[in-house]
Amino acid sequence: MVALSVLDLVPVSTTPSAAIAATIRAAQVAEEAGYQRYWIGEHHNTPGLACGATTILMGHIASVTSTIRVGSGGTMVPLHRPLRLAEDLGTLATLHPKRIEAALSGGAGVDAETMRQLGRNTSVMADVRQLHQHLASTAGMFCQVPLCIMGAGVQAATLAGQLGLPFAFTSHYAPRSLDAAIAAYHAGFMPSQQCTQPYVLASANVMVCDSRDEAEFQMTTLLQMFESAVTGKRGLLSPPRAIEMHPLVKAQIGESLQVTFAGTGPDVTLRMQRWASAHSIDEIITVTYAYDPEIREASIQELGNWF
Repeated sequence: MVALSVLDLVPVSTTPSAAIAATIRAAQVAEEAGYQRYWIGEHHNTPGLACGATTILMGHIASVTSTIRVGSGGTMVPLHRPLRLAEDLGTLATLHPKRIEAALSGGAGVDAETMRQLGRNTSVMADVRQLHQHLASTAGMFCQVPLCIMGAGVQAATLAGQLGLPFAFTSHYAPRSLDAAIAAYHAGFMPSQQCTQPYVLASANVMVCDSRDEAEFQMTTLLQMFESAVTGKRGLLSPPRAIEMHPLVKAQIGESLQVTFAGTGPDVTLRMQRWASAHSIDEIITVTYAYDPEIREASIQELGNWF
C-alpha cells in the first residue's frame, strides 16, 4: 500500500502570518485525514514562500498535532552547520518523541545572496555523516532523528543509497530523471541501521475538488506561480484565473509540471496509485498550492478520504 504525505512550502497569498496560520490548519487536517508525515520546505528570500525558518515551523506544527510525523523537506545542507542542526533536531525530537525527521538536500537553486550570507563550501556526504554522528551524541540528545536524502537527480539518489537512507525525489518540479534516479538508488543501496531496504518517496502536485474542471481551474494558481519564476517576476500567490502564456514559457512549465494530478478524489487516487506502481514508489508526497487556504485544506481532506 502506497503511503501518503504532504510537503508544504508555506505559500503566501496575502501575508506571511496568514500563510503560517494556514499551514498550521493544513497540518491538522492532514493528521485527521491519516497522512503519514508533514514536511516543511526551506526557501530563503522568496516573497511567495514563508518557510525560511524550517525548524521553528516544525516545532510549532508538532506542538499542535499529536501523531503525524513532522519534518523538513528538505533542509539545505550547505546552509547549516551539522552540529547546530543536530542540536535543533535533537531538541525537537526530545520535545516530540518519535515524530521528528529531516530530509536533506544539496541546496540546488539557492539564490546568490542567500548563499553569500549563509552558504559554505562543504561535502554533502561528509556533512550528513557528521550530522548523523551528532544526532547520536550529546548534541542531538541521543535522539537519532531519522534522516532522508532529497533531490532531483542521480547524484542525490546515489548518495541516499550509499548512506542507506530513504530517498525522496522532487518530481513535483523536476521529474525528468525520476526513473534513472530510482534505478541508481536501488542499484547502490547499502542497508543501514535506519533503513534495511530501499524506500522511495516522490512528490506530486495535487488538487482535488468536486469536479475535474474545478480542480484544473484551481491549478492555474500553480501555473501562474511557475510562470512568474520562469519570467523572473516572483511574487505572492495569485487567484485562479484563465491564463494565456507564451508558447515557450508554456512548454517549459509543462515539462516541469508533468507530475500533476487534478480531479476528483477517486480519479486522482487511482491515477496516483498507478503512477506510484509504475515507478516503484513507496510513498507519495503531495504538494498543493491554492490561493484560498480552505481550498487546499479541502483537497488534502478529500484525497485522504479516498486514498
